[in-house]
Amino acid sequence: MGSIRRGEVVPRAIHFTSGDTITFSIEIQNTGQREGSYVLQVYLLGRVSSVTTSAKQLVAFQRVYLDAGEKRRVRMELEVERYLPVLDRE
Repeated sequence: MGSIRRGEVVPRAIHFTSGDTITFSIEIQNTGQREGSYVLQVYLLGRVSSVTTSAKQLVAFQRVYLDAGEKRRVRMELEVERYLPVLDRE
């Protein structure tokens, strides 16, 4: 069975406004002897607001297949506009 090592998730910016796209990148490596896969997941953490939301919500995911020993940097993008109504209500 493959063994996956992942690096630190790096957002391109810390503050976002309407119309922005949040870009995350992470380096993952299959350290095993066989091919394997890893599912990258991005969660939006809930905060206190007038809108009831779950503590965390899965907003994006991507399965990445890696050959034995392969290392790859993977990017994921989220449109702020899609999640702003939940984040910005008072």
